[in-house]
Amino acid sequence: MRLVPCTLHRMGARLQPAHLEHLNNQYITKREVYMLTMKLAVKQTAQKTVTATIAPIISAIQKIEERIHPEKRILANEQQEDFFKIFFTKKDDLQHLSQKEMEVSCKINNSAQEIEVTSRLDVTLHWEKIGEQASIYVDEKTKAFEGVRLKYGFGALRVKNHPHPIGMIHTQSEDIVYITIAERPYGEHELLKKIRSLKNRGGTGMFERYDYIEFPMVDLDKNPNISWLENLLFETQSGPYRIISATQKTRFKMNSIGARVKSDVVLNALYTANASNIKIGLIINKPFLIWIERENVSFPIFGAYINTPDWKNPGSLDM
Repeated sequence: MRLVPCTLHRMGARLQPAHLEHLNNQYITKREVYMLTMKLAVKQTAQKTVTATIAPIISAIQKIEERIHPEKRILANEQQEDFFKIFFTKKDDLQHLSQKEMEVSCKINNSAQEIEVTSRLDVTLHWEKIGEQASIYVDEKTKAFEGVRLKYGFGALRVKNHPHPIGMIHTQSEDIVYITIAERPYGEHELLKKIRSLKNRGGTGMFERYDYIEFPMVDLDKNPNISWLENLLFETQSGPYRIISATQKTRFKMNSIGARVKSDVVLNALYTANASNIKIGLIINKPFLIWIERENVSFPIFGAYINTPDWKNPGSLDM
C-alpha cells in the first residue's frame, strides 16, 4: 500500500479574502456548484510507505557537536554531503519548535568513551475545522478505506510540472499540511527532493477552488533506514569520534480531528584513538577460515574453511 506523501510546514500563511476575491473574479466565471473532488486515494502497489523526518536528525547531530566541539567533519557518503549542505545549514529553524515538540538528551559512557544522543520530535496538529468521515475508493473493485472529508479550512494549489492539485489544510496552530497524489513511488532521499521541489514552486502556483477535500486516514509505524549517517567522523582536539549506529522510529496518525507525528532518533558516537585506522565495513563475502581459541589451550577448539554450500541459516543452535 502506498500512501500519498505528506509534509508539515510552519509557514503561517493561509488563503486571505483577497485571494478568494481573486479566485471568484478570475477562475470562477459561472455561479455553479463545483462537484470536483480531491480524492487523495491510496493505490494498491508493492511499493512500501516511505517517511522522511529530518528535524530529530538535525537535533541529534547538533547535540553531539555541542558536546565534543569538532574542528572538522569527515563525510562518508553522498547522503551525508546532501544532509549537511541542504538541511544542517538550516539548524537554526529548530527554534520554531517548542521544547515539548523537540526534545533531546545525551548519555555519556566514560569507560567506553561513547556518546548516545536521543532526539524526539512530537508534533500534534488540529484541523481548523473538524472533518467528517468519508469512504475513499481506489477503484470499484477495492474495498473502501476510511477517510476524512473537510468542507472548510482548506485550499488548493496547482503548480507546474506536477499533474495533481496540492491540498492545503489549515490548522489551529497556523501550520499547514500539504497533501497531493504521488506521481510514482519514491525512495527516502528522492522523497525529500520531490517535496522541496513542490514547496519551492508553491510561490508561483495558481489557486484552485473545490467544494471539499477528501483524504485517507493514516496510522503508520515505520523504522526508516538512516544507516547512511554511520561512519560520519568528527575530528576534535582530543581525537576523533565516529557515529557507529543510527536508528529512527517514526509514527504518524491522521484522522478527522488532525494529525500527529512522533519520530525518535538515536545516534551513538564512539571515540576512536586514531582516525587513520578507521575502516568502513569488514565484509566476509568469500569462502572463509574460522577458528575458536580459548585462553590456556594451545590448539584451536574448532577450525574450518567454509564455502558457500554451507552458508545457510541454522534456525537455532540445537543439535
